[in-house]
Amino acid sequence: MIRLYSIFGISAFGVLSFTCIGQVAGDFRSKVSGNWSHPGTWERFNGTTWEDAATGQFPGFENSVWIQNTHVVTLTEDHAVNHIHLNAGISSDDGAGNGRINIGTHTLELYGYLAGYRAPVGTVPGIPWNSTIGYSPLGINSNPSGALKIVGDSRSITAPDSYADAFYRFRCVIDPGEGKEITVSFHRFRASEIDVVSGTLNMG
Repeated sequence: MIRLYSIFGISAFGVLSFTCIGQVAGDFRSKVSGNWSHPGTWERFNGTTWEDAATGQFPGFENSVWIQNTHVVTLTEDHAVNHIHLNAGISSDDGAGNGRINIGTHTLELYGYLAGYRAPVGTVPGIPWNSTIGYSPLGINSNPSGALKIVGDSRSITAPDSYADAFYRFRCVIDPGEGKEITVSFHRFRASEIDVVSGTLNMG
């Protein structure tokens, strides 16, 4: 059974403060703009420092990613990821320099949450996200046949005290899989299309 709660909230607009969540061993961050499945696109956190991803290393469903300022990461096939952190500029909403993911016609499965952060390239994200800075409108893009697909356990897909107002121009699909039930909660979210295949969408 599919239940929709307060669907009006999808287009709600607002930004709250965001304390960035630190990196852990196994996280990836974009090194340059490039393809998701190419190791040259990524650096990997070893628990102490960032190092170049080795051959065959790129983010999977257990890994979190940090898309850095000015970088655009493009899917050329279907992928999965844990948490997504998108850079939304350095210190002001100037409409330039955001980190972006181009899903295209493919599917990016999300097992964790979405979050925004502000920091220059190569630094540990730590500049607070707050309403005095503003928001950035170009985070995730997809074609109508592509999608960010929410799978996994019941949860909020926006990080605590975070935002997802920037995430539009993409299709979002809620589908935990055959025989599974999921409750997906949003706190500040925007997408061009949301399809609930199975589970519950709770806008609170």
